[in-house]
Amino acid sequence: SDSLPNAIDRHIASRLRSRRLEAGITQKQLAHAVGVTFQQFQKYEGAINRISAGALYQLALALQIPVQYFFEGLTAGTELLLEADEKAENPQTRESHQI
Repeated sequence: SDSLPNAIDRHIASRLRSRRLEAGITQKQLAHAVGVTFQQFQKYEGAINRISAGALYQLALALQIPVQYFFEGLTAGTELLLEADEKAENPQTRESHQI
């Protein structure tokens, strides 16, 4: 399902938290700076809610970093994690495809 975070969502959330802490900004301050509630921001950092492209752009501006920062560190192995996420989200067995 699209509502579950995948490996990339979790990576972006981790990078967001790391940069925020590095910058010495509270969750509340950053949430206010980008126009979301404190609760919504907590969900972003916890990879509970996915971050839209527009919100990611606003976060990058507020944190004074390029958007690419959030994606740094992703490797080819991430594709394997995404496939594992998809399999976990959609467990389909042979029996379900038989008539």
